[in-house]
Parts: sequence; C-alpha cells; structure tokens
Amino acid sequence: VGQLKELLKKAIKGQFESVDPPLYTYSKPYTQMIDRLRKLKNYQPLKFQQFDGKGNPHQHIAHFVETYNSVGISRDLVSPYPRPDR
Repeated sequence: VGQLKELLKKAIKGQFESVDPPLYTYSKPYTQMIDRLRKLKNYQPLKFQQFDGKGNPHQHIAHFVETYNSVGISRDLVSPYPRPDR
C-alpha cells in the first residue's frame, strides 16, 4: 500500500511540474543583450519627465523618442563591446 501511495504521489507531482514557465512570470520588454551592456564609469542615466496627463501626449512622446535616439546613437554612454577598465 505504501509503495502504491508513493507511486501515485510521484505521478501526480510529475503532472504539476512542467518545463514551461508559469504564465505569471515576469519577462523584460527587451532582450538580454541590453542587460549585458557595460556602462562606462561616468555614465549618468537620463532623467525623463513623466507625462502628467496634461498637455499634448504626442509632443511628449516625440520629445522622449528624440532624446532616446540622440543617446542611442552616441557610443560614448554605453558600449556594446566590453573593454578592460583603464
């Protein structure tokens, strides 16, 4: 009887344990490559103004995109190629 209980217990446990991650897990909205980028010593993150619901949302987004693009083009802030510290 004990062996049967253990066998059933293992079978039931196996049904609930799956390889797939649960649906409630958090996933980042960007690739892991972004997490692996090395920041330079003097890197200061940009300070974006949060939209307060007033004003023109299109203008706010346009300003955000323009600021982001100007930083994204510059290789001085974030380097995709790790180098030894000098």
